[in-house]
Amino acid sequence: MKLRLGFALVFMGTLAAGCGSSDGGSTSADGGAGADGGAGPDGGAADAAHADDASSTSPDGGSVQPDSGTTPPAACNMLDVPANAQQEAIASAAPAATGGTIPDGTYDLVDIITYTGPGGQSGMMGASHMAERYEIRGNVWQLATSVNGTLGHFTQSVTYATTSVTPKTTCGTALDAALPYSFDGSKLTLYSFGGRLALVFEKK
Repeated sequence: MKLRLGFALVFMGTLAAGCGSSDGGSTSADGGAGADGGAGPDGGAADAAHADDASSTSPDGGSVQPDSGTTPPAACNMLDVPANAQQEAIASAAPAATGGTIPDGTYDLVDIITYTGPGGQSGMMGASHMAERYEIRGNVWQLATSVNGTLGHFTQSVTYATTSVTPKTTCGTALDAALPYSFDGSKLTLYSFGGRLALVFEKK
């Protein structure tokens, strides 16, 4: 039976999220208004603001939509997203997070792993519908996400502990929670659901 890896996160910390992001007019991965959703700078809010003016006309008889006087918020960041990550299942217990020093840089999500336990499903399951890119500078993490083609951008202030990071979203809206992590010198792995779900980011 093929596992269905929802986003779970938007993550595990910004992920799971579900609440409005800087990119507007869209919905979260599960179809609700979520981390990548809500009216934003590119969304339908501006059209709604002009709805009452739709019947006014210009001197030449065409319809006009006067400026409402409101300015949509700026995007949290201008990061692009990489290609969608691969997904796989591994029939073992979840590994323990080992922590490590996370150097500044750009990190692309390359693999989404579900640990199914001994005797569970295993193997590659093809491309997911999820793409993410982090740009890390000290305790400021910029994030760009795409879930089923819906874009989201976030800025987070991150508190480091020995084997976990705790994001506090300062731009966009997301569910902030401590995330166990491991860094092995080239890959950053963030864990959720007791370690059973792992997002593997590769340093560019």
